[in-house]
Amino acid sequence: MATGRISEVNNEKGYGFVQEDQTGKMIRFNTDDVPEGLKPDVRVKFNVIDLDPGNIAVNFLIIEVSENQDGFAA
Repeated sequence: MATGRISEVNNEKGYGFVQEDQTGKMIRFNTDDVPEGLKPDVRVKFNVIDLDPGNIAVNFLIIEVSENQDGFAA
């Protein structure tokens, strides 16, 4: 599994992006495939599926919530 930080979530458009730690690349995900309430700056583990063209992130597991997320720290 890869690790990274959520950089954007757009529920209205149905997608978001996670920045992968190892490569620094932004990988798209569908908001239907992520835990409810996922917001920017949350650290996650996820799988990457290679598509033509590009990649998509799936199977998210939250590993850390930043302190600015609803006042909670992980």
